Amino acid sequence: MVKKKILTALLVAGMAFSTFGGIVNADTTVGDSAETSESSQETRDLSAYSFENVYGSQVYPFLEHQYTFQGRAIPVAESNFYFINAFFELTQYAYYGMYPQTSEGFIDLAAEYNDPTKYATYGDFLISYAERTLESSLIICERARNENLFLSDETLASIDEMIGNLSAEAQQANMTLDQYLQLYYGPSCSEAAYRDILKNYYLSDLYTSKYCDDHITDEMRYVPNIRYALFYAPQEGTESADLQAAEALANDLVNAANGDLDALKTLGDQSVTDGFCRESNDIAVSRGQTVSAFEAWAYGEGRQEGDIEVIYAPEYGYFVVGYLGTTEQDTQTLDTQIVAQLTDEISEEIESGMYQFGTEQEFAPAVPVAGGDSAVTDPTGSTIETSTVSPESGKSGVATILIIIFAVIGGVAIIAIIIILTAYIVKKINAGKSDKSDKSDRKDSSKSDYEKEREQEEKEESDEE
Repeated sequence: MVKKKILTALLVAGMAFSTFGGIVNADTTVGDSAETSESSQETRDLSAYSFENVYGSQVYPFLEHQYTFQGRAIPVAESNFYFINAFFELTQYAYYGMYPQTSEGFIDLAAEYNDPTKYATYGDFLISYAERTLESSLIICERARNENLFLSDETLASIDEMIGNLSAEAQQANMTLDQYLQLYYGPSCSEAAYRDILKNYYLSDLYTSKYCDDHITDEMRYVPNIRYALFYAPQEGTESADLQAAEALANDLVNAANGDLDALKTLGDQSVTDGFCRESNDIAVSRGQTVSAFEAWAYGEGRQEGDIEVIYAPEYGYFVVGYLGTTEQDTQTLDTQIVAQLTDEISEEIESGMYQFGTEQEFAPAVPVAGGDSAVTDPTGSTIETSTVSPESGKSGVATILIIIFAVIGGVAIIAIIIILTAYIVKKINAGKSDKSDKSDRKDSSKSDYEKEREQEEKEESDEE
């Protein structure tokens, strides 16, 4: 379950420290030998660096705002933490060319947002993104306290150990711990403030773990396992003759398989190779995760192992489907589904105005960075290697055309609650639908043409939002 995963606190803190720590040290490590790099790590002196060296000139004015939640003042260090992590994650998109980038190498908060009906600038997008994530975390912690959940001595000891490690890193960097934390998390951060932030992260994780344990049912755990072959002919944009041809190919495959599920797999794969069938695969069908026609057949009353039929889904075309029985979902899939359920609950509470949350302080527009969208450099002036490959590449896998999983910021796919909330909330801030995608370790070259088309559609929808 979630509690067995890497906790959010470790992940998020580690992300920011390790990544930006590497940027700050670029003058001694970029292009140097392994021996030099190792030496620099032992004596890295960061005392001359400032917050702007780490994050550029635009983000600081978005910090130091006093937020309240349910009439309670939220520590400024905590709101800063969420804004900085949001800025860091959105910058990853900028690195991949999906968002505008400044000459400093970060997301351009002064740039006009791609949909002016939602936000005027990417700075406004950052505010909405960070605020929604912060409020979600506060709601989860509120729920945890209402259920009398407390951190264990073991967890508190882990936090102590983490603080101790950071203190050692600070000393290595010729800084006090507070100075080290302020370099990465703004002037209001301190050891005490950071410790409280970590406690809230762990409490969020504890609540999410319990929520998963309480809400996973046998129906979710054991789901229909369907073998299918798709003859692509979506209702919209397909000529009548092509629809008939696809249906005929699907019926021919059923007849050739003659009730044999193994034959269905072999013949379906061969049809893909021959260019007639778009995709042949097996998929575990969770409720709400596939198109309605596919789900209806998978959960059909009286469904028997060995059943093979042709069904039509207007979104995709004709499927030859075979029932393999039920299969047990893996833990990560179950956790993802339950976290999605929790996220829906929290999003609905936020939209309903159930909680009092916000700041009375105005945000000034981001100041454009001189130089515009020039070459990407780190604060030391060294060129940063960037990729033109979207984070969405490498995303695919078993039954991409059917599964709707959550599109995740920067391509990160983990169970830790805040990260999933962060990604999901960005998708839902101004949309009434869920746009989802499947991820696996399979490389882009192994994907079917249809999978690639679907990924491109998902990427375009994600960009629009």
